[in-house]
Amino acid sequence: MNQNLLNKKTNMIQVVCGEYNTYTTYNKAVKYITEGRGYIANKNKIIIPLNKKEFRNYILERDNYTCFYCGKYGDTIDHITPKSKGGISTPKNCVCACSKCNNKKGNKLLKIN
Repeated sequence: MNQNLLNKKTNMIQVVCGEYNTYTTYNKAVKYITEGRGYIANKNKIIIPLNKKEFRNYILERDNYTCFYCGKYGDTIDHITPKSKGGISTPKNCVCACSKCNNKKGNKLLKIN
């Protein structure tokens, strides 16, 4: 991704996901793009093609409904870097998890090699 395609001088970048329309910081917009969640529409706007439900289904199917942590059946999404620690919902940061493992991990950071 060529970050120069986004307007770094503006404080906020518009985010469009279907009917949903909001704004985010330049750095977060870059993260959405580089981690495969969205694409650049123009220098002040990015598009996120999948809504929350579609994104959840994408992650579960991508991971074959298999818990990242224990290998059993998984039906929840876990953020490797929790939202409370600055993580965002991108394919690189989200994995399928079973409820037990997801609750056990909570908002802890994991070191993945």
